[in-house]
Amino acid sequence: MRFSIRLILLTGSAALLIVLLALLIVTVQRTVDLYSRVQTAMESMQVTNQVSYEITEMLLRQYSLSQQHHLQKQIESKDQFVELNFKIYEKYIELQRTSDNINDLLEINELKQGHFKFENIAMRLFAADDLGQSTEAESALAEIDDQMDALGRKLGNLTDIGLRRSAEIAEDLRNSMVGHGMAIGAIIILTMLGSIAFAVLVRFTVLQPTKKLISGTEQVAAGNFDFRINVGVRNELGTLANSFNHMLERLRLSSEEISVKTAALENLNREITALNQTLERKVEERTRALRESELYLQRIIYGSPVSIAIFDKEGICTDCNDAFLKLIGAERRIEIIKKLHLGESPGLGDQSLRIALEGVLSGEKRRTEPVSHESFGQQRWFVHNLFPSFSLSNELERVILFSEDVTEQKLARDAIQAKNEELESFVFIVSHDLKSPIFTVAGLISMLESELGDEPTEQQRRLMGKITNNLNSMESMINDLLELSRVGLKQASFRDLDLSALVRAVELEERVRLGAEDIEVSTGDLPNLRADEQQITQLFRNLISNAIKYRKPAGKLVIRISGEEENGKCHFVINDNGIGIAEEHIDKVFDVFFRIKMDNDVEGTGVGLAIAKKVIENHGGEIWVDSVVGEGSSFHFTLMKSPDFHRDRE
Repeated sequence: MRFSIRLILLTGSAALLIVLLALLIVTVQRTVDLYSRVQTAMESMQVTNQVSYEITEMLLRQYSLSQQHHLQKQIESKDQFVELNFKIYEKYIELQRTSDNINDLLEINELKQGHFKFENIAMRLFAADDLGQSTEAESALAEIDDQMDALGRKLGNLTDIGLRRSAEIAEDLRNSMVGHGMAIGAIIILTMLGSIAFAVLVRFTVLQPTKKLISGTEQVAAGNFDFRINVGVRNELGTLANSFNHMLERLRLSSEEISVKTAALENLNREITALNQTLERKVEERTRALRESELYLQRIIYGSPVSIAIFDKEGICTDCNDAFLKLIGAERRIEIIKKLHLGESPGLGDQSLRIALEGVLSGEKRRTEPVSHESFGQQRWFVHNLFPSFSLSNELERVILFSEDVTEQKLARDAIQAKNEELESFVFIVSHDLKSPIFTVAGLISMLESELGDEPTEQQRRLMGKITNNLNSMESMINDLLELSRVGLKQASFRDLDLSALVRAVELEERVRLGAEDIEVSTGDLPNLRADEQQITQLFRNLISNAIKYRKPAGKLVIRISGEEENGKCHFVINDNGIGIAEEHIDKVFDVFFRIKMDNDVEGTGVGLAIAKKVIENHGGEIWVDSVVGEGSSFHFTLMKSPDFHRDRE
């Protein structure tokens, strides 16, 4: 305790010294700063004097050039005069950069204005000499002399700038030193008086009462609970002494109670020890069960025919089974552990694997497209499934890779694709061959009309019209069948679509193509999706044109197009107030060549809705219709939000 009081006194003295030292440092820094400013002012004065001298020298050179031009008519004198002008103005700019006082800047600006006036007078002299106006030249010479005198006085003023700055800084330095010196002296005196008063106060209010408290604690340490302390002060130490006396009384009264509780605590410790032994035994049993479970899981993984590998967060392989070794063409597990890096090593360096690894590290499972691997000299195709594995604290610990051999499926799909391309080529050839007779018959009809002359009979015109209409219907049917085959065979090209803009463009195109009037079409905010733009355009074109074709003979046609996203799919509805569809025809409207008979002949081949159904099936959706005869129809269909369903179906 004595040591603590002395330490407090030493700490107080050290704090006072630190304050004094800090004030001294501030004073020195202030003096150094003022000295630096004086040095800067001196350097500025030197720069000002040097630049003033250079300006004076060039100004005298200009004056000499003006005299030479007047007396000797030297043409090059004018060019040299102008060249010196540019150099002088650069010196003015240099002066302005070294000046931070507004009065100095004003003086420099007045010097620039005077020089500008001198330049204008010199230009007048050159012009008068060139034109032979001697009177004007003599007048200009007189003005040049006057202006030179004025410029000389102004140049003289520049040398006073640095002197004024040095005088100001010196005055600041003197005042600062006097002020800081007086302040430090006052602080030293006050510090000494405060230290003396502090020492006296500490002696009577802290040291002596503290000694009595130390004596009391020594008595308590010796086991004397009847001892009482009287420190003779009423400050915090006096309060502490009173509290200490009360504590001694309570200790004396509760000593027996403490003994009883100590015995009870010993009994409790024995019970806790027994419980700890039981808990340790259960932990050992649980650890053994977990170890057995882990061994069982390892046996399942190592014996699984599915390729399984485990990677850490950096993508480095930490374990794998025999099927994975076979996949990458490795003989022994030790050859790849800690050496194989997912997304970078040979065989596992595909771009899709690197992208999938980034997704798994963010906590999501990933599935790659078919990736080619060479396994024991054979080219095989695999689909990799990557899953994140988390610790009990929900932190990503490892990445688990399941690989599926899809070589047979890949080869089968490639074969189907080749067959589809072959079939598509066949369809094109057949459609061309079917159109050739139509074109031939159309040509023959044209020749026949020429043979009949300008006035065929009514019967001839009627027969010719029927033949032409049938040929046109046959050509339309071939074109629609060709479009249907294209939808079924052509590989879809998916991209992000702004569906609202696409539908508005299709609606306007069909309105113009069919010459439809008195129609109201409303399109809400349709959900965007990723799909084949050409096929989706054909889908909405066929459904909208179908609503326009099968409208009521009289009245305004109203078409409502809406859509919303539902669980990864987009549900669309195209509603109209047309003639409607009879219940017995509901299941047939999507069949090829099916058409509803009407009193007036409606353009079409009965393939449009079949094409629409095929497009929707290509995008993983379905289509159906609700209709009431005389009230209208509602065509419902769904489309996948993104093309991922293709990979899921594979």
